[in-house]
Amino acid sequence: MKPVLNYIDFLPEYNDGAKKVRTVTAKESNYFNILQSIAETFEAWLDLQVVRDSTTGAITNKIVKFKNYIGTDNYANF
Repeated sequence: MKPVLNYIDFLPEYNDGAKKVRTVTAKESNYFNILQSIAETFEAWLDLQVVRDSTTGAITNKIVKFKNYIGTDNYANF
């Protein structure tokens, strides 16, 4: 039986009247560093997924999800 995960995917919310609270500026950097900066700024975890073709093994898609929780609960306590 698979454990129930307590994380949610962050969905974009559009609000034209919102004030800017947090910003990310990135220049001359690689994609991973930019994604990491975004995750740190908005206090989220990165879930990076690579989808491969089952016959050739070639990468067909790269997916980035920002989550508020990552991992599974193992119910260990201290």
